[in-house]
Amino acid sequence: MDEGARGRSSGAGRLLRWTKRAALAAAFVALLLAGLYATRERTLHPLLVRALPSLSRAFSGYEVRASDISGDWTGELEVAGLEVASRGGGPLTRASMKRVRVMGELLALARTGDLGNLASLEVDEPDVAVDLGAQAQDASQTDEPLELPTLPRIAVTGGRIELAGAGPRVLLEGVDITCTGGGDGAEARVVLDAEGDVWRAHVDATLGREVGGTLVFDADVDDLVARGVAARASGVHG
Repeated sequence: MDEGARGRSSGAGRLLRWTKRAALAAAFVALLLAGLYATRERTLHPLLVRALPSLSRAFSGYEVRASDISGDWTGELEVAGLEVASRGGGPLTRASMKRVRVMGELLALARTGDLGNLASLEVDEPDVAVDLGAQAQDASQTDEPLELPTLPRIAVTGGRIELAGAGPRVLLEGVDITCTGGGDGAEARVVLDAEGDVWRAHVDATLGREVGGTLVFDADVDDLVARGVAARASGVHG
């Protein structure tokens, strides 16, 4: 065998060995990932819980913590003990939630951001603080009409929302939000107790979309007290 033939044979042998090694490495990584996914409740999820604060700080203006993560990541994901703290620069000052559960086509949702892939959202005992002053500074001017997007089924229970930074502080407690989901015929209902510096009220409001896309608003305001004067409004429509 001449020198050229031996060189070509040697090169082909090295390529074959590297190909085998690459295939073995890829198979090992695939088996490792499959093992992590199969045992995710004991391995992957605790790892993500520990890594979540540093990851959120690295890629966002917030620090996010959670006490537990569960679900299959494709059709269902649940996060318990969720806490979000702003590191400055956004309207959301802080937030905590006892439990958040999402269901739907989660991989497609993560890839496209299309809420149509979200089937349902459940949130237990959210406690949220919002700086409306920061929101006003960040808001862009637009003349586009308000449109109600197609929403998933939503259930929010026992919420508390604090609004500050653009006038007197407003506190919303006992916030319950339900949404039937879907397009025409969908309905969202909000029940809460609102309190400002010199007033308080109980609100029960419904926002719906009729066939054709027309928005219908209805609200009852009970137990309204302002500067010691009690009042009641019922059947506010729009």
